[in-house]
Amino acid sequence: MRDYTAKSPKKVIQINHEELRGHLSSIVTDTVEEVLNKVLDSEADEMVGAARYERSSDRQV
Repeated sequence: MRDYTAKSPKKVIQINHEELRGHLSSIVTDTVEEVLNKVLDSEADEMVGAARYERSSDRQV
């Protein structure tokens, strides 16, 4: 006869914390860089009076 009593669960998933930390650090760095570049582009567009590659008679520079 088989023993069907509950046994303690085994570790099915193992997480490499160092690898996870490095991956998250990379994601955060890339996201911050993307946001800062968008802010700089927006400020530059506002300063010159036209969007990037846009030609306008009001454009300064």
